[in-house]
Amino acid sequence: MTSRPSAEDAKAVGKEIEASRPRSVADALAKQRIDMDSLAGDLKQELKAKETKIIAFDGIYKDLSEIILMAAAGGTTNETLKSIKRLAAKGSVRILGASGEKTLVAIDMVNWGVRQKARMDAQKLLDMYPVETKKIQLDEGTLSAILNGLPAGVGEAVRAELGRLISSKRD
Repeated sequence: MTSRPSAEDAKAVGKEIEASRPRSVADALAKQRIDMDSLAGDLKQELKAKETKIIAFDGIYKDLSEIILMAAAGGTTNETLKSIKRLAAKGSVRILGASGEKTLVAIDMVNWGVRQKARMDAQKLLDMYPVETKKIQLDEGTLSAILNGLPAGVGEAVRAELGRLISSKRD
């Protein structure tokens, strides 16, 4: 038979659990080893993001030169075939295999969507965007209702600050 923990044991366990709980978002991130350096590293990787697109071509081909020759012989205006020729020179195109009457080709490309989002994140972090301002218009009754709902002392402080701002705008 097991005995129930004493009140002191329960308090000790409670304190232990409380001590292990993160105190803030920053503490939680730090506990998972997410800090500014790791985020900067992730951002750097995102700025170099690539993706692989898979395209199916009609016909069975053994290598890229056959696809390129077919495109040239056909006098194609197909932009996909033109881009394969251009990308093949960089080594970023490869044949995955053929089945039936189709050949699968993998093309490694720049992922512009991820790169753009990463660039925008970096610019925000470096304060390269102007501060956003919003103009809000409230009637006297709405403003009073909002201020009356604030804790004691806060409403009066906000009223005083608003009064100061309004009088400084008039001057």
